[in-house]
Amino acid sequence: MNEEIYSKEIEEYILAVKSLASIDNFYDYEKKFASFHRELGKKILEKSLEYKSETGRKKKSVPNLGK
Repeated sequence: MNEEIYSKEIEEYILAVKSLASIDNFYDYEKKFASFHRELGKKILEKSLEYKSETGRKKKSVPNLGK
């Protein structure tokens, strides 16, 4: 996985979480935090599934995702 691709998404996530400091109500804080976290996960998953084969043929196995 290319760290440069994900660094922008993670930076946006950190800024969004920092912006939650102004919320007084814990329910609203938790709701927005969960929303930000879900969106980050969605973006990272979408980017990791954009893997393209060099030959253009369908791959029979999932690429190594950093494991």
